[in-house]
Amino acid sequence: NSDIIPEFDNNVTICQNVPFSLPTTSLNGIVGTWSPAFSSATLGSTVYTFTPTSICSQTVTLTANIIPCGDCDTYIWTPISGVIDQDLPPGNYRVVGDLVIGLNATTNGPILFDDVVMAIDPAREIVIPSDSKLIIHGSHLFQCHNRWIGIRVENLGRLDIVTHPVSNRTPLIEGSHIAVRIMPYSAPDQTTYNGLIRIDNVTFNRNMCGIQINDYPYQN
Repeated sequence: NSDIIPEFDNNVTICQNVPFSLPTTSLNGIVGTWSPAFSSATLGSTVYTFTPTSICSQTVTLTANIIPCGDCDTYIWTPISGVIDQDLPPGNYRVVGDLVIGLNATTNGPILFDDVVMAIDPAREIVIPSDSKLIIHGSHLFQCHNRWIGIRVENLGRLDIVTHPVSNRTPLIEGSHIAVRIMPYSAPDQTTYNGLIRIDNVTFNRNMCGIQINDYPYQN
């Protein structure tokens, strides 16, 4: 009976020539092997097949997207820092100072990072204060030379990191101390926290910690 289906993220996005390995245990605990052997040497998309060691599990596929990644010292970057109150369209950005996500000056709503490439200087962070919201669509955030701090979500801040709805590129976050740090939550109305954080199909690579949750409420 081959009823058990191994569960993995739908696809992953990795920089060219960056060390990475596909997990040999699925999200639901099934062990197996991948073919062909994973490589990040060639740009483009490759479909890999996972074959479980158990005869009671099905084979599944996963697509790995290998992308070119900007060099901190040779690319032409748009420097940014301080309060961000406008969406960032596709482009190459260099974070030279801490970023604070504000309200969108045009819509009075969330800030969108739309398929951006963002090189972040050492010891810099992205802060989402209370009542601000950051949406990251299919972007690549990575370190320049040494680790950046990460994304810090303050109490009642909101964060969505999801696949780009048009290009289907998955987000890639690399080289931070803590990629996403969710600070302690408190609010008089416990239903308020519904929908504050959404992290879906994101590749975390070479971070000291992917997601850190501090005293945050749980709800089914």
